[in-house]
Amino acid sequence: MAEQQQEFVLACIDQSTIAEAVVDYASWISQRTGAPLRLQHNVEHPITPDSANFSGALGLGEQTQLLQDLADVEAKRNKLQVEQGKTLLAAAKERAENAGANAVISKQRHGDLTEAVIALEDRIRVMVMGIRGEQHEANGKLGAHLEAVGRALHKPILVVNQPFTQPKKFLLYVDDSDACQRALEFVTKSPLYTGLQCVLAYEEDCKCHEDARIAIDRAGIDVQEHKVSSDDTVASITSLMASEQLDIMVMGAFRHTKIHDIFFGSFTAKVLKATNKPVLLLR
Repeated sequence: MAEQQQEFVLACIDQSTIAEAVVDYASWISQRTGAPLRLQHNVEHPITPDSANFSGALGLGEQTQLLQDLADVEAKRNKLQVEQGKTLLAAAKERAENAGANAVISKQRHGDLTEAVIALEDRIRVMVMGIRGEQHEANGKLGAHLEAVGRALHKPILVVNQPFTQPKKFLLYVDDSDACQRALEFVTKSPLYTGLQCVLAYEEDCKCHEDARIAIDRAGIDVQEHKVSSDDTVASITSLMASEQLDIMVMGAFRHTKIHDIFFGSFTAKVLKATNKPVLLLR
């Protein structure tokens, strides 16, 4: 298959402290699947203040000079961001190649990250991104792009929230939703999980867990089942991750409706905030 048609692992990086871990997990996926690795850094340009913001406060000549000064500062800032991004990508490419990633390329793009990712959707095999970017590291919130990308992209997304550790055991959470069925299909068909151990987690009223266990077993993956509490599923899952020393969680993403999310917050978002292990999301 020609390189321009081949699906790749996409790792989106910025200046955040989690960027190295994003590269490491993406390299692991690339190595395990044989897919090329594309490292991408987006330079997102802020909106320049409009001249109307200064009307009435400054004279026409003063407005013109101030706007020119702002434009000059913004141009220098953009140039610095571009150079920083190139340095970041060069270091990431070297790190990925040393980790054994396959056919590594690096790209810098301008504009909104979500739009850039959607444009690449047909070529993405798995996307890897940090749980939050550099702008949100201090407040501990989920990254501004994470939910937008998660809802827009119909490809697996690995959300990274810790330094890389070689995965040996993973948790697959299933319910009777279509998204969880796709997560099961991904696990049973991907070479990513060959040789790993699976803990299959499900709630008491889940009807598909037995079929899921059989499918995983047939895929040659060692599997054990754990029933989790429906009273507080998030707490039960995160506790299971810790007690069984699991390395990655796999689950269907954003299973509630938008209206439900406004009042309660999505199940996926709650899991991402509660766990300190990478989560692979599938829609």
